[in-house]
Parts: sequence; structure tokens; C-alpha cells
Amino acid sequence: MAHPAVPLGPTLRPDFERSGVALYRAQSPMPVLDLGDADGASIAAALEAVDRLVISRRTPYVVITDTRRITSIPGADVRRAVADWMKKNEKGHTSLGAVTIISSGVVRGAMTALNWLFTPPNPQGVTASYVEAHRWAASQFEAAGKPLPPTLLDPTPPHPCAG
Repeated sequence: MAHPAVPLGPTLRPDFERSGVALYRAQSPMPVLDLGDADGASIAAALEAVDRLVISRRTPYVVITDTRRITSIPGADVRRAVADWMKKNEKGHTSLGAVTIISSGVVRGAMTALNWLFTPPNPQGVTASYVEAHRWAASQFEAAGKPLPPTLLDPTPPHPCAG
């Protein structure tokens, strides 16, 4: 069974949701992009929501992407949507980095190795849990001299990602 990234309950509502993809800004400037099995159109719409709701604000941010609900290899349409978006947003933004939560240790290792081989335009983290991802994201703000509000320093407040 896939890891349930979004706990049931009325406390958090996504700012964007479509067919297996949700964007939560409850802990901005560390929004969470929660990915499940989705088609390219849904991924493209979610990434457009990141552009509109996060990047357009022109303030520092770190996107936390949770991939633990993905149960199959994404199709070519999904990979194309992500590649197009990454190319479009390669420069001219206020990103301090991005961190991806991945269940598989093998895939985490492969992602880490790719980041060594091909230097991304901003720092990239790969973690196994939300707590690790939150800590990594917070460290990017600290390294940039951009303090976070105290309410965002604790990695365990109610959040769309479990664990």
C-alpha cells in the first residue's frame, strides 16, 4: 500500500488540487507539492499553480515535493510536463532550493548521484520523510540569511505530509 501522504481531517485544505496532485501553502514559504499517480495535464496544472501561487510572489521559497503516493513510473507526458516546467523556471526566480521526499532508498541514492553529476540551478535535497525535508528546507533559509518565523521552525506541526 502506498504511503498516505495526506492525513484525513478537516484541518488542511489544498490551495490547488487535481487528479492525484495537491499543493499546500499552509507553511509558506515552504509549500508542499503532494504527488500521486497523475497524468501530464494534471501535473502541468499543478506546476502552473506553483508558478501562480508561489513563484509569482517573488519572495524566497523552498518547495517540498512529496512523491510517496506515486505507485507507478510516471508516463512520458508527466516527464515532459516536469522537464518543460524545470526549463522554464531554470532562472529568474527566488527559489532557495527544492527537496523531494522519496520512499525508495535506491531511488533516493540515484537522485543524489544525479545531482552530483549534473549540477542543478539551485540546491536540491532528497529525503525519506517530511521531518527530514522540513529540516532541509529550513536549513536553506538559514544559509541564505532569511530567518523563518518561529512557527515554521518546528517540523512536526499539523501538515499535509505524514511522517
